[in-house]
Amino acid sequence: MGQQRERRLISEWALARYPRDRRILGCPIGEVRTELVSRVGQARAVRLSRPWRLEVDAVIPTADRLVVAEAKIFRPRDGIGDLLVYRAQVWKTPELQQYRDLDLDLVLVSPWESDFILELCRDGGIRLEVYGPPWVADYIEEHHKYWTPEYQAARAEKRRLREVLGVE
Repeated sequence: MGQQRERRLISEWALARYPRDRRILGCPIGEVRTELVSRVGQARAVRLSRPWRLEVDAVIPTADRLVVAEAKIFRPRDGIGDLLVYRAQVWKTPELQQYRDLDLDLVLVSPWESDFILELCRDGGIRLEVYGPPWVADYIEEHHKYWTPEYQAARAEKRRLREVLGVE
């Protein structure tokens, strides 16, 4: 469920921030095995290898840079790690070869910031963009309720009723 919300966050951010640029969401990243290309050709090898390649939340080619962005709502540290891995893979990606002459701009999109996250981004050469539409605050609030005693009791009651009714 969190991935769906992060996909929504990145797509809304990309549209708001880069409305006139091409936005590639869920872009596969990394090389395609040479032996596969030699066996089935470049185009088919790219298609066949997609399930095994990494996937970046958004790639946005602009006039002067290639934006590679990752959205994280709860674990921005994980997004930073992903972006550091992606940096080494971007120019090995067949689908991105046409943008080789652009500067690479790694961006973490998160609804919040902290000194620690800012430091990690700075050390990694990553730009942090704080973006939090109202629905994100609602989601975070609902997510935190999951661990409250009241919410746990309500979940236990639902499970008990399902067992009594023979549902599931």
